[in-house]
Amino acid sequence: MPMKKLVVIMLGLIIGSGYTFSQCTNTVNASSESIKAKGEQRTKSNSYFWVCRGKSLILTGSHNTIYAEDSVALNVAGDSNFIYQKNYGSLNVSGAYNTVRINNTSTYTNNGTFTNKSNCPVMTFVYDVAPAGGCDWAAGIDANESQKSFSVYPVPSSGTLYLNANRDINLDQVSVFSIDGKRHAQVRLLGDRRSLDVSDLGPGIYFIELKLDEGRSIQKFIKE
Repeated sequence: MPMKKLVVIMLGLIIGSGYTFSQCTNTVNASSESIKAKGEQRTKSNSYFWVCRGKSLILTGSHNTIYAEDSVALNVAGDSNFIYQKNYGSLNVSGAYNTVRINNTSTYTNNGTFTNKSNCPVMTFVYDVAPAGGCDWAAGIDANESQKSFSVYPVPSSGTLYLNANRDINLDQVSVFSIDGKRHAQVRLLGDRRSLDVSDLGPGIYFIELKLDEGRSIQKFIKE
C-alpha cells in the first residue's frame, strides 16, 4: 500500500476515534461568566465559565467551556463540555464525550464515558479578551509565588520600569498583567534586558510575572 494512502487511513482512524491533540494554552473567552465564590452552582448549557483562584463550581449542563484557575474545585455533570484546569485543583466529571485538559498537580475523578483527557505539565491562560471585572488575577498570590526574586523601580512609573534581578532575564519569561488578569502584549523588554517600556499602558495598578525554574515571582507596580 502506498505510504501516502496509509497515512491518510491512519489519520482517519485517529480522528474517528475522537482523539484530539492536547491544548495547554487557552484564551479566556470574552463571554465568560466569572465565578468568584465557593460553592457556586449553575445549570446552563452553551456557556463559558471562568472560575477564580481558590473558588468552586458545581455545573450541570452540556456544551460548556470552563477555565479553572489554581486551587479550584470543579464538579461537572453533562455532555460535550470542555474543561481546562490549572494547578492544585480537583475535578469530578460525569456525562459523555467531555474533553479535559488538566495540570498534573490537580486531582481527577472520571465518572463519565468516552472522556477525552490529556495532562498538561503547564496550563496557561491568555487574558487578552477576558471580561473586565472578572477574576482578580492577583488575588490570593501566596508567599512562594511572590518571593523576592526581583524588584522593580521607580514606582510609580511613567515610561521605563527597571528590573533589579540577580540573573539574566529572557523575553519569554516576563509578562505584565492588569489587576483584572489581562495580559498586556505591548510591553517590551528593552535591549539591556533589565528594563521594560510601559509607556503604552494606561494609568493603573499592574503586576509583573517573572517565570523561573523554581516557580514564578510577581511584583506590583503603578503606572502614572
